Amino acid sequence: PERYILSVGTIEERKNTLQIVKALHKHHIDIPLVLAGRLTPYADKIKTYIRENQMENQVLLLHEVETEELPTLYQMGEIFVYPSIFEGFGIPIIEALNSGVPVITSREGCFREAGGPDSLYVDPENIDDLAEAINHILSDSYLKENMIKKGYEYALNFREEKIAADLMAVYKQVLE
Repeated sequence: PERYILSVGTIEERKNTLQIVKALHKHHIDIPLVLAGRLTPYADKIKTYIRENQMENQVLLLHEVETEELPTLYQMGEIFVYPSIFEGFGIPIIEALNSGVPVITSREGCFREAGGPDSLYVDPENIDDLAEAINHILSDSYLKENMIKKGYEYALNFREEKIAADLMAVYKQVLE
């Protein structure tokens, strides 16, 4: 679709992507959702919900996305939503920020470190909270542009050159 909400990652229980689908349905948010990632049995729950709620034209599950296609998929998204329950870090969040896409993710865990101060954080189990954050970004162009600009600046902290320079600074400090 021309505009869409994006979520990238293995479509499994801990990623909590069914919550996005439920939030869109319950709050009548009329924008397509693209879920990109390897399918697991959890995807069947999502497909069932989509079918039962006649959302086939709103939700797309892409399970064979090539690595080379991901940057384009990110860059064309309106919002990146990642309501995961648990992650080691959250690389897709950094990828979204680098692609100039505002991020909504989970309040707890490592997500603030990956998303920085200008992403929106929600209770991943609360579909009302999630829908409110989505609507907030979709309806406030100033907020969206600010999130894109500041998010990209924050993501620069995770570039290889910056990480290497910071690591060298630590080594130099230790040797002094």
